[in-house]
Formats: sequence, C-alpha cells, structure tokens
Amino acid sequence: MWPNQSYIGRMAILSDTLAAQVVASPQGLALRDIQEHLQTQRLASIPDRTLRRRLATLAKDGRIRKEGVSRNVRYFPPHARDRDPVDTGIPLSPEGQSIRDAVRKPLSARALTGYDDSL
Repeated sequence: MWPNQSYIGRMAILSDTLAAQVVASPQGLALRDIQEHLQTQRLASIPDRTLRRRLATLAKDGRIRKEGVSRNVRYFPPHARDRDPVDTGIPLSPEGQSIRDAVRKPLSARALTGYDDSL
C-alpha cells in the first residue's frame, strides 16, 4: 500500500486524505462514497473497520462532522463555529490567551494607541 512508511505515518496520511475528501464535499459523503474515492487513489486495501475508526477519530477531533445513525451516516465538513481557525494545538497560558483574544478583536473594537515619533 505505502512502501517504506511506518504504520503511524500511513495512518496520518489516511486521516489527512479522509479529512480533505470530506471537507471538499459540502453536501456530505456516505461511507460508500469514501470507499470509492479511496479505490480510485489505490488505497483500496483499507479494511472497513479501520476506515470507520479513522472517520470516528476525525469526527471526535472536530476535523469532520458525522450525522445520522447506522447505514444512514454521512460525513460533512465541520461547522465554522465548531473549530478554531488558528488553533495550533499548543496550550496557552492565561496571559497568552488574553493576548490572542486582544489580537483577534476587530480593529474597530481595539483601544487606540499612539506612538512617539521623536524617537
């Protein structure tokens, strides 16, 4: 399938491929659609259970959204409000969070500051 790559590397590539495929389809995808796409990319040897586990992990991490039950499950891109567009995954201290929040404010909501041009 993927020569000369570790298992973790292969699963990371699979997760990225799945997330990109789902995000590119705003109408949502069924499991069968995802499997057909993987077959066209020559990744067809992925077992069903592995694929379902990867999709469940992506949904849990907020990279995709899962709707429906059992055979009626469809996978959608995440809602914009569900994810932080600049989240780096690095935990911030309270001071860091306040700085991040201040920088994210719209310009019209920020306090005006001046500068001393004599320097």
